[in-house]
Amino acid sequence: MRPQQLGRIKIGGLGKKMKGKNGKPDWQMPVKYEHFVVTGMSRGDDGNFDRDEGIHEIVGEEPTILTGTLMFDTVEENLHTEMVQYKGRGADGKIWSCDGEEAINLKSGKVGDCIKAAGGECACKPYARFHIQLDGAPALGYHFFRTTSWESTNNIQTALEEIYSHCGTCFHAPVQLVCYPSIDQHEGKTSTSHKVGLRLTMSWRELATTIGEARKYLDIARGEVKELASATHNELAAQDAEEQISIADEFFPPEEGEVLREVIADALDADDEDGDEGPDHEVWEEEEYEDPDREAWEGDEDEESASDENPPALEL
Repeated sequence: MRPQQLGRIKIGGLGKKMKGKNGKPDWQMPVKYEHFVVTGMSRGDDGNFDRDEGIHEIVGEEPTILTGTLMFDTVEENLHTEMVQYKGRGADGKIWSCDGEEAINLKSGKVGDCIKAAGGECACKPYARFHIQLDGAPALGYHFFRTTSWESTNNIQTALEEIYSHCGTCFHAPVQLVCYPSIDQHEGKTSTSHKVGLRLTMSWRELATTIGEARKYLDIARGEVKELASATHNELAAQDAEEQISIADEFFPPEEGEVLREVIADALDADDEDGDEGPDHEVWEEEEYEDPDREAWEGDEDEESASDENPPALEL
């Protein structure tokens, strides 16, 4: 038995389809939203999951706040987090997983100390998956939100830990997901992107009463709730495995110049009667992968990481 999965919560999607060059596959530029989009389970012809119009009639056309209820007891049951490193797009692109202390080479299966524990720079980046029962959903079930953002991951995890430390459980806590603009700075450049936070919909005093009622049920059915949490995790983990390519793409966003070249090339192709192709769109190919000979527990860094930038420190 497991809760019904109703759909997804997204702040980005797939945009215009771009023609692959020199025999390479077509691709779609990522599109970032300034608000939430709640979807169902089916994909449309454009590759995006279809928007759930029923829920959007309740939450609005472009909601920046979604209210709902936490489903399970512990922080880890409500939020799955891991640190991962990808080397290239594709189903086999994920090569390392770590928690800041222990590192796993997913190619060899070796387990040892993370580079960070030895004072080095870990090249892994966060991947988080959060699920929630949304108010206004037409059926008892859940939607989930994925992120590879340091800030969003830290926001959600910190909020859950606060709730758990105050109440001894997260079960049935009423919360809001909030989409907000954030200033990003990298290599002297400033840009704005949207991140996601989590907050309570009531005061701590009111929450104590609400959680007190929820704990009565939890004390009776704790085993059943844990089984539901495990079933939900397994279902979403299986989906992650099936969708590795799209998840890997989030770790390899196209550079601004690369996208601009593709847009120009696409426009030129549309007017070119001879059909000459423009600049190549660089994509990782499976044959480019070389199994990294990195002994993480000896403090040696892999020279080629999934990102050109060092991950920033989490801001608490």
